[in-house]
Amino acid sequence: MAKNNSLGLIFRVDKQVGRGDVIDIISDFADGSVVRKQFHHEFCDGLGALFLSAQEWSGSSITLPSRRIRITPSLRQFVSGFRGFVEDLAPHETKWKVYDSTQPYSPDLIARRVFSHSSSDLILQTARVKGVSVNALMLWHLNSVISNLLMSPDQISCHWVVPVNMRRRRGEESRTENRISSVGLHFNKNWDVKRLADLYTSKLNPIHAFANEILTEMLALLGEEKLLKLAQSRGGSNSWTGIFTNLGQWNFPNLPQMHRWPEAVSITPPGGTPVLPIGAGIMTWRGHLSVSIRLHPALSAHEPRLPEALLDGVKNSLEREIGKTTSLLRE
Repeated sequence: MAKNNSLGLIFRVDKQVGRGDVIDIISDFADGSVVRKQFHHEFCDGLGALFLSAQEWSGSSITLPSRRIRITPSLRQFVSGFRGFVEDLAPHETKWKVYDSTQPYSPDLIARRVFSHSSSDLILQTARVKGVSVNALMLWHLNSVISNLLMSPDQISCHWVVPVNMRRRRGEESRTENRISSVGLHFNKNWDVKRLADLYTSKLNPIHAFANEILTEMLALLGEEKLLKLAQSRGGSNSWTGIFTNLGQWNFPNLPQMHRWPEAVSITPPGGTPVLPIGAGIMTWRGHLSVSIRLHPALSAHEPRLPEALLDGVKNSLEREIGKTTSLLRE
């Protein structure tokens, strides 16, 4: 395991008690072939998995994004970030229509959709017209479908983990181990997309992400034995809806040998535990927007086509949103 991979240690311990950490990178090539690579969050984060996948393609490699973070935040930013951190620590409950926490973990309950260039443009245009980010638009549609199909009718609150890229120093552009933190999004399922978008923007707070990163590093200092005892004692009282990640927008207008690279790429994060049972990911690769989902068997062991049904629902919801009747999916 790479040095300072604190989050990786926590994933390694979680796997010892039956939780999962599989990340899928699925690549579609021009000849019609589809390559699925599985990685373990113990060793890399989503961007790291994408970097490792790209190492196997002919030609140039990719450079992972890093971000500048203000060292001296404003008082308002500090207070908002600290409040978000405290809110993440508070217990959250998610009630599901069908739920069996005794089901063993499997990484195979997944589905994905890759949108054509024209459909991707329509989705981007819809986001612009509404004045929201693609992140907020896609999460709103995902959450709406999940709420209707999976959640108990009296479950009003939704709780999503949003990973945050913490590569922020020179030389981190090729580090593949876990260089992420996270922030929590807590909102009412009846909110409209604009209100969710405003929350999304406000919660991408560096103080919030720093605090969760420091908490992870402090937990790792406990050592594997103590972490294992904590993992074994952890119950289901603090349950989230899922993880939602965007691996970014990747365009290579001037890169040679692109004919050897995939036409589209998708990311599926873990849905590795009954108390965090959904992994959802989006990204845009060479103009193709993709959306993927993974369910823990606690939600869908007896209905293996449920991930496909959820993304069918998302597709239909998006089609209604942009006022189109034609299929959004690439044939």
